[in-house]
Amino acid sequence: MIRYIALLALLCLPSSNSFASFIYADDFDVGADRTHLTDNATLSWLSGTNNVSTSKVHTSGALYHQHFGGLVDAATYQTTPGLLHEALGSPNSYSYGALQIDFDAPARSFGMKVENLHGDGFGVYVFGTDGSFMERLDAYVEQKQTSSGGPYFDGSFHWDFNYDVGQIKLGSNASSGYVYALDVTQVPEPSSLILLAIGVLCVFKVRRSINSSVQQEAA
Repeated sequence: MIRYIALLALLCLPSSNSFASFIYADDFDVGADRTHLTDNATLSWLSGTNNVSTSKVHTSGALYHQHFGGLVDAATYQTTPGLLHEALGSPNSYSYGALQIDFDAPARSFGMKVENLHGDGFGVYVFGTDGSFMERLDAYVEQKQTSSGGPYFDGSFHWDFNYDVGQIKLGSNASSGYVYALDVTQVPEPSSLILLAIGVLCVFKVRRSINSSVQQEAA
């Protein structure tokens, strides 16, 4: 029986993309408040050091998608040096535009889709549940072509973590960059997957016992 449980648990383990579930700004009305992104994730706008405000949806502008942003703008910019120096403990104040995601319960994965007109990369700053800076992730966009032949840049990213994440800050490293989709889906813990496997096995065993009893009565 233990072997069957282990096998079911392995089959239930998520791959890096199996639980990816992006929330698109395109799915909401322009101007909609998206501060309450999900039951577990709060989305905020950062307009420089210690300037936190609510988040809402903005128009696509010259690009292809609507974007998550702040009350006035959705262009993230200058997170390097801004967010980088803050994460490393600098006491100075910085001017930048960025998005911040706070998780009520620890997260173990994160994804985003971004676009811009300049090709500048994005930075993702990951913090633990105690607020400690864990790591910076670099996200580089790829050049695409518009229907009219003009260039723009786009990127889709997803990461899994082997530690509990409490907060994420992100934005363009330099010139204006836009975020049009976010994945803040919680990945089930291994213990939950094992319990699920046990439940499936129990249901299978009960059904097998019932079928066996019916066959004996018929005989």
